[in-house]
Amino acid sequence: AAQLEDTISRQKYITAYTGGSVLLPCACTDLNIKPKTLIWKELNTWKEIFSESDRYRNRVQLVNDHSSGNLSLLISHLTEEDAGDYRCEVDGGGSRDIRLTVEGCSLTDRGQTLYITAHRGGSVLLPCSCTELRAKPETFTWNRYNQNRKGYERILIGSGQYRNRVQLFNDHSPGNLSLLISHMTEEDGGVYMCDGVKSGYTDIRLTVEEPPVPLPFIPYALVTVIILHIIVAVVYCRTKGCSLTDSGKLLTITAHRGGSVLLPCSCTELRAKPGTFTWKRYNQNSKGYERIPIESDQYRNRVQLVNDHSPGNLSLLISHLTEEDGGDYMCDGVKNGYTYIRLTVEEPPVPLPFVPYALVTVIILHIIVAVVYCRTKGCTLEDQQQVKEITAYTGGSVLLPCYCTDLNIKPKTLIWKELNTWKEIFSESDRYRNRVQLVNDHSPGNLSLLISHLTEEDAGDYRCTVDGGGSRDISLTVKGCSLTDRGETLSITAHRGGSVLLPCSCTELRAKPETFTWRRYNQNRKGFERISSESGRYRNRVQLVNDHSPGNLSLLVSHLTEEDGGDYQCDGVKSGYTYFRLTVEGNTLICTPSLPPSQSELFIYAAVGGLLLLMVLTGIICWRYRARRRRPVESCESKSEGRRDQETQ
Repeated sequence: AAQLEDTISRQKYITAYTGGSVLLPCACTDLNIKPKTLIWKELNTWKEIFSESDRYRNRVQLVNDHSSGNLSLLISHLTEEDAGDYRCEVDGGGSRDIRLTVEGCSLTDRGQTLYITAHRGGSVLLPCSCTELRAKPETFTWNRYNQNRKGYERILIGSGQYRNRVQLFNDHSPGNLSLLISHMTEEDGGVYMCDGVKSGYTDIRLTVEEPPVPLPFIPYALVTVIILHIIVAVVYCRTKGCSLTDSGKLLTITAHRGGSVLLPCSCTELRAKPGTFTWKRYNQNSKGYERIPIESDQYRNRVQLVNDHSPGNLSLLISHLTEEDGGDYMCDGVKNGYTYIRLTVEEPPVPLPFVPYALVTVIILHIIVAVVYCRTKGCTLEDQQQVKEITAYTGGSVLLPCYCTDLNIKPKTLIWKELNTWKEIFSESDRYRNRVQLVNDHSPGNLSLLISHLTEEDAGDYRCTVDGGGSRDISLTVKGCSLTDRGETLSITAHRGGSVLLPCSCTELRAKPETFTWRRYNQNRKGFERISSESGRYRNRVQLVNDHSPGNLSLLVSHLTEEDGGDYQCDGVKSGYTYFRLTVEGNTLICTPSLPPSQSELFIYAAVGGLLLLMVLTGIICWRYRARRRRPVESCESKSEGRRDQETQ
């Protein structure tokens, strides 16, 4: 029979995050044995888990890993409601219990308003993230306040105003919800809201200003720029959209078997791109033109579009030519016209011996390329004469801005350097692995660099350099965490059965220490030991209270016992440490000062007092009445007794 590993005597504790996945482990001691029956239960409701149920549909699956005895369960798209106790049961083999904790997303600057200033034509990053970057909110939207309708409206990335200008920037972290907006205009200014629904919201007030006036160049450069702008303006004014160069014509091209051929097709204005565009080939069997299927067996890995960084270049490159590739082709721009090309594939000619004319041809070609290159305007960086100063915080992210004056121009070479060491920055290096990436936001001329998970060592000077376009220097200051009561010992008194907050925070609450631990002094081992929320002693009794601030490291201990008294240490390693001496006393009678009575209490007291006074008056009246009645009775009795005495005499 199948026997489970780590049965009910040992409970497994697992922590996962909303939006992610978790594997609940369960396996037989012999992985080659498959149990007859297997049941996964949720102990909170004692219901079996099925992939067909409404709650778990398309979210759970068994992961047998090609082993019959591997019974592990994978749950994806986690929510906070998935937290709880689970049990894996097999027939005659016992059961395995697992306690799952699912940590959700809470926005860092929840309920706050951030103020950001950007420049027209540039880019801006609207920061928004969960305090736990591994957690993802269940629902999340970016909204903008509409002055006309007096309310927030959702930002649609594919809408007309924001098309190809906005993108979410998660920085490889599910909890990073930041929004990047490029090609800024004055209309982009206003109030934005990062709405995480259950996770809270953050308001951002964005102001878009005119970019700073660049320093003037020498007169010759100014004259050259003016002439180039006039030429570009004349050409642009005479150009209307994309119109194919050889529209309606038939071009004849001859190529050789085994080689490559370029079927030319382009717009008269290379910066214009047609709305729709297709390459087709004439089919002799169906007597009509058919679209060229790039992924078919005939053309797979042999055809590609060669746009040469120009949207209006629609040329098609076919490599490894065969005789079957010969035929009629059509570059179909629909509304923009069409061009026919008749391709003939021949056997390759016998190569001629090298002659001096080839050398002359190469020299002439080099001269032409050099002249064209010298007359072509490349990428010129903005704000070259200024050093941009930026301040960020440890544990966070920072965007180092760098872009060409024309965002449609892409430089041939781009180098980001750290000037402290004069080393180039690569995402594959040990220092920056999985921490840096270029943010081109669909604009070739946007060369900005994003650095995440910042440390104090990242502070320094950086340079963005392009070929022939100058360089841009940026001075980055990274503020780290220094504990508020660094090196001091704080004495705290609490009561048994209650809770206590051990305060520990950075002087700058937006900074997060690189490493951080809570420890307690062990009298037996004569040293500090790490406090784990998963240990038996502190399970479900301790938690970090960051108050939505990365630099708040305070520890909350609840359900206190006298054994919790002792010395604690908030250890931030490089950020310093703080000692706490906690004294836990027994329950004491707490006398609270009397408070002035409310109006309702005054009414009750007056009613009770009046009732007592009425009862006293009633008693006095009754007593006096009874006293008066007794007097005539006594006189009558005295008179009758006198008569009796006289008769007796």
